[in-house]
Formats: sequence, structure tokens, C-alpha cells
Amino acid sequence: MKKPGPLVVVETDLRRITRDSDQLECTVTIHLGRDRAAREILVRWLQMGAVEIHRQRERDDGGWCLQAHLADNASDLDHSTAWAVRLPLIGLRLGDLGVYMSRTHLTAWIDPEIDEGDRAFGVPRPGYNPMALPGVKQCSGVYDGKTSWCKWADGEPHVIVPDEFYTPPFDAELYEVVRGRRVDIVVGPASKEREAPVIGARP
Repeated sequence: MKKPGPLVVVETDLRRITRDSDQLECTVTIHLGRDRAAREILVRWLQMGAVEIHRQRERDDGGWCLQAHLADNASDLDHSTAWAVRLPLIGLRLGDLGVYMSRTHLTAWIDPEIDEGDRAFGVPRPGYNPMALPGVKQCSGVYDGKTSWCKWADGEPHVIVPDEFYTPPFDAELYEVVRGRRVDIVVGPASKEREAPVIGARP
């Protein structure tokens, strides 16, 4: 059995950089095996705002992807909205609670067969914010055909992140620790109270 890698899998709060986190939230808890007392090790791993869960079109064996856009319409140079996280999943199903108190509970496993080159696994570590990188470009939100070419032309300025941050860069060390692990996903309205991190074990 793989070691859980406690220094690699730590709580990563992405609510500040993901869309609509004041209204919606998603929490991903990961199962990291058992400790010496045979207790299941659980880490509340990812927290983010609004998410999408969709079937991977190239997969016919139950492949899915959990993903969240960067906030404030941050995009790449082609004005495709950039991602704050992309987590490839297999075996997605309703959890034991199903839907409870306006929250949907899901269970899945992280896809264990990801190729580093396809950028399917894009999960950042704490502190990730490509919108705050030195030298990021600012788009005016205007299309005038002369100096501004915003594809959206909605008058809302937004950041253009470097192309290599359209999705978070592939983290081989993190992926090796989490690949094939079970995750519990809860999606629903944002909590009024922000709870303390849950990192520990349960019987």
C-alpha cells in the first residue's frame, strides 16, 4: 500500500480564486489508507466555489472530471476561461447520503491512468494563484478592432494568465500519491461559517 504522503496532500483552499465561492462551495475529502490502529485516514483536501462535473468524452469506461474555473473571468490569450483545478475521476456515484440539506454527496476515485502530457490532472497546492503572477496581462473587456480585441466585449476587465497556467501545471509528486484514491465530494450552498480544517483519522 502506498504511503499517504501527509506533507503532499494538505488542505488547499481555492475559494478565493474560484467562481461564486460566496454562494456555492465544493469540498473534496480524500481517503489515504489506514493508520497503524487500522483507522481510516481522511484529509479534507480541496475547497472551492462553483464546480462542474462532466463526463470525459474520450472515455467510455465511466471517466469524469471535476473542475472549477478561475474567478473574475480570468482567461488565456485566446479568451478561453482558465481553470483553477481539474481532477479526473472514475467510478463516480452518489454517496451514502445522496442529497441531504441541499448538498449533493458523491463518491469517486481519482483516475489512476493519466498521461502527464494531456493536462487532465491539474490540482494546485496551497497558495496557487496564477492571476497574481508578475507580468500577467490585463484585458480591457473591449473590442474596438484597433487596440483592444476582447472576444467577450462585455466591458468587464479581466486577467489573461500565461498559457502554461490555463490549467494548473501537472504535479507528478502529488499525482503519484493520490492516483487511484477514493474521494468524497460535497457540493452545495456556501457555508455561513467557515469551519476549521479537518485533518485526521476516523475509526
